[in-house]
Amino acid sequence: MDDRLFSYNGYQGSAEVSREDDCLFGRILFVSDLITYEAQTVPALRQAFQAAVNNYLAQCAVLGLPADPPLPGGESRRRA
Repeated sequence: MDDRLFSYNGYQGSAEVSREDDCLFGRILFVSDLITYEAQTVPALRQAFQAAVNNYLAQCAVLGLPADPPLPGGESRRRA
């Protein structure tokens, strides 16, 4: 696995650095919605990613909408 990716419950998320404001940030990959998270440390970013996945799944359930399932092998739904 790429060391710039997190994995949780089958979902993958990115880990990026913003030098302008000295924070770490990322987004859940391979889903149609834009879901981001940020933190000041790598462990906190991992926790924020996991919370984002849990919140995404919970919000989909509340709205009665199907969540995009994680894709095996990290294949993207989006076409270039």
